[in-house]
Amino acid sequence: MTILGLQLSTHLLDELKAFYVDTLTLPLAEEREGSFAVEAGTSKLVFEVAEPDTRPSYYFGFHVSQNHFDSVTRRLSQRLPLHQPSGDGLGKSASRNAVFCSDPAQNVIALIPSAAPRDLQAVANQLEIDRVGELGLVVEDVQNMRQQLETRLGFTSYPMTSGTRVELRNATTTFILMPPGETILQNGGPKTAIYPIIMTLAGNINAVDRLDDYPYFIHIADISDVPGVQLATPV
Repeated sequence: MTILGLQLSTHLLDELKAFYVDTLTLPLAEEREGSFAVEAGTSKLVFEVAEPDTRPSYYFGFHVSQNHFDSVTRRLSQRLPLHQPSGDGLGKSASRNAVFCSDPAQNVIALIPSAAPRDLQAVANQLEIDRVGELGLVVEDVQNMRQQLETRLGFTSYPMTSGTRVELRNATTTFILMPPGETILQNGGPKTAIYPIIMTLAGNINAVDRLDDYPYFIHIADISDVPGVQLATPV
């Protein structure tokens, strides 16, 4: 299941718009009062204004064409600092020489080299980003959520060196399950916490699901005969 859309919350909407459009040079897809969207290859990344008195931060990763990865990371290093993950690691992405950066809201972003052929439907961008391919889900009970995602979405789990995190993968997408209160980068940064997420995954049925009582909504979109898919809105 490929991530077609990812909607996150932020307390720094204008700053993030400038970062993703100007620094990461992702095409602006849509802008409305209280939200904006950029095209990240075949994925649409949406940020909306967060609830008052909250400062959301997330972990997610972009797949980048392996053939261009070195040149992309060199260009990116001239625009902003690059980081290493914490000692707990971030699973397979870290072992593939991913590089990490942070946006103004302290979202941690991984650039992950991918050997998969570039999708012809991907919207072009200067960093050769193919899609959103990795996402951190912060949950109180990591093992319970692992079992749910294995059963409901068919992901395969892999142990991680930290002992507190679990990596789930399919052919195109990775979820990192992690408990609250952990740090991702070696230089510190915000602690992992639970904030709203809406994601759209490509599939062969149409369904909207919520992960337990978490503010995590998954829209599985049947794209077999549909050229475009809209982000789901929870009801």
